[in-house]
Amino acid sequence: MGQIVNYRCGACDSSFSWMSGSGTFTKMAHCGTCGAAHAWPLHGGRSKKQVTKTQKCSCGGTVRLDAKVRCPSCKATDVIAGSDSAQWE
Repeated sequence: MGQIVNYRCGACDSSFSWMSGSGTFTKMAHCGTCGAAHAWPLHGGRSKKQVTKTQKCSCGGTVRLDAKVRCPSCKATDVIAGSDSAQWE
């Protein structure tokens, strides 16, 4: 099961949600540059190695399964997880 966590940015004080983990049919990956979420299908033989080396984001960055949580407003990684979270499947 995947998780949605609410964060607050330490740099610009924005609030945002971040999806991670796996659902029934997809795994969440994020751009290592801008933090944009990308749903990655779990069928079709795609592996972690292929995701980190071949998938590109529209910003030009690389989509990664291990990308750091980034603020969508300022792209900072100085973020603090809130107490609210939810699960997705």
